[in-house]
Amino acid sequence: MAASILCVDDDRNLCQIVARALRGEGYEVTTAFDGDQAIDQIQRRSPDLILLDVLLPRRSGFEVLEQIRGLGGAASQLPVVLMTGCTPTPLYGQRANALRAVDLITKPVPLDRLIQVVSTQIGEAKPASEDQKRGRDGISGTLERIPFPAILHHLHGLRATGVLHLASEKKRKWIELREGYPVAVRSNLVRETLGHRLVRTGRITRTVLEESRRQMQVRDRRQGEILVAMEVLSEDEIAKALKEQADEKLFEIFSWRSGEFHFERGAKLQRANTLSGERSPANLILRGVRTAFPIERVDRYLQTQGPRYVAHGETPFYRFQDVQIEPAEESLLRGLDGTQRLSDFLREDEGLRRTIYALLASGLLELHRTSDQQQ
Repeated sequence: MAASILCVDDDRNLCQIVARALRGEGYEVTTAFDGDQAIDQIQRRSPDLILLDVLLPRRSGFEVLEQIRGLGGAASQLPVVLMTGCTPTPLYGQRANALRAVDLITKPVPLDRLIQVVSTQIGEAKPASEDQKRGRDGISGTLERIPFPAILHHLHGLRATGVLHLASEKKRKWIELREGYPVAVRSNLVRETLGHRLVRTGRITRTVLEESRRQMQVRDRRQGEILVAMEVLSEDEIAKALKEQADEKLFEIFSWRSGEFHFERGAKLQRANTLSGERSPANLILRGVRTAFPIERVDRYLQTQGPRYVAHGETPFYRFQDVQIEPAEESLLRGLDGTQRLSDFLREDEGLRRTIYALLASGLLELHRTSDQQQ
């Protein structure tokens, strides 16, 4: 039987992605989103290891761990890895030691580091079946369950390197990530090929397109090179068109209402469009949400999480990303003091609602169950 892990974190998307990553390594993983759920699961079946977030709703991870130690029996000796999104203080270290936590790690945790911590505590997993072996190194799921902005955000947090495979009906997209940053993209959509895009944007005629295709077959060269040789476009114009093509392939994914994804660790893309490495994942998420993400998903999230309070993100890893926000929105967001409920923003215009959602999805804003005045 595979070693079992209980992942406890109130960030459901992160919890599910971490669970999928560890299942891909061959571990058996269950999840809980608050301390009560965690205690209930431990009492029903004790896991081999617990990954426990410190900042849980209603009571902290330290309080939950204290209760676990008080259960007696095997629970009192369970290896527990504490995780925190804040810089650990000396007091955190003292409490972790007093409660016999085996480690205290700072989120976001690189995927390789997380797997190393787990294997150090309970050993490497040995998949029990060929299906599990084929799924090794994979993070899979549906876009209905985990939205595309959340996938990008958490793969960034995991500093993941590999290829994200996405499918929706007949559409197929592939994104290569390096240390969590999207660096290249491929698509199976005909309309997103360079030639079709140049025709759509009026830069070449269909006659030129057909001639460039003929020469590609004869000369075995890329279409951009052919168009430059034909003196239809300059090298600078082709470079600009390729950059725009890459962006179109990436940002079109934000419009998908359904689909599946699978992340393949360590993989690389061949013959893909290079993405600009100058933009942070938060900036990519912001642009994608503002231009293509379904507004009904934005509003549904604002409604379901409406009672919670909006505050500036505290995790340095996310907080210092570059984002390009409209001046009027920047002024409003700067005034957030942790006393505004998320539902308050349902009355704002669509652009601001999209911005709020994007900043929450990228970790620059976060939600609290109580206002800063109540803490």
